[in-house]
Amino acid sequence: MLTLALMDQSPQRVATGTLTIKALGCGLATSAWSTPTDYRTYGHSLYEVLSGEAALAVDGRWFRLRPGNLYAIPGHRQVQRRTSGFEHRYVSFNLGAFSDDLHLGCLDRILSFAVTSAVPWQKALHRACQLGMSSLHTQPVAAMALEGVLLQVVAAMREAGGGSPAPTPTDGPLAAALIFLDRHYARMPSLIETAHAAGRSPAHLHSLFTAAIGRSPSAYALHRRMGDAYQLLSDTAMAVAQVAERCGYADPQHFSRVVRRHFGCTPLQVRAMRNELGFAPVTTARAPRRNGV
Repeated sequence: MLTLALMDQSPQRVATGTLTIKALGCGLATSAWSTPTDYRTYGHSLYEVLSGEAALAVDGRWFRLRPGNLYAIPGHRQVQRRTSGFEHRYVSFNLGAFSDDLHLGCLDRILSFAVTSAVPWQKALHRACQLGMSSLHTQPVAAMALEGVLLQVVAAMREAGGGSPAPTPTDGPLAAALIFLDRHYARMPSLIETAHAAGRSPAHLHSLFTAAIGRSPSAYALHRRMGDAYQLLSDTAMAVAQVAERCGYADPQHFSRVVRRHFGCTPLQVRAMRNELGFAPVTTARAPRRNGV
């Protein structure tokens, strides 16, 4: 099921696969798109640069984005951005299974695809971006074509990141632990509680979970918690104290400290990076200056 995560509306679903589209369109990213420091992303992205130039750092490693290429940008990484302005088509997405989504984030660099070798992708991407988030769900054929593009991107990202991840377990102790954490992560259950729900000793579960998911049960729960925080801060006008409460923090100051440690900035700074992008309406693109990155 392809899900369109529309802000302030009920999610729209198109019967195709298991991807969530968070943002979609064509825009001019102004100089406000640049960030002074790095921050953690949660959505994977596909960009087609139309004009101008930008640079993105993934975990401190810089990449230039230039016209004539499609770029796959992994989520769940520390990212920094620089530009004086560039126009592009963009899709931000997640995989349906959170553990699978984390595995896709094992890719530690940006992948580029020449537009000339991606003509079928280009047509589907153009159509979907033209429709935008508010109309794509009314055009199931266009949605299915976009999903085909993204599945090819996901396959390339998995291969570049070290191969396809193991499928999300549907039974056994790891599945039980994931189900338990997905239900209770807002209160940060202890390893003992999680191990009890999975029917394993704490040491055994910690080893099993870390090997399969790439992080400990507590780190997984915190990641889910901060994912909720990021979404609420970016996509709603809720006060920080309300967001803290929704995410299971009784003390807003403690919540702010955790957000700062996790993202490298305050909750209000996270909010300032609304929708991760900072797009302006499409206008005639200015010729950007080089960033010297």
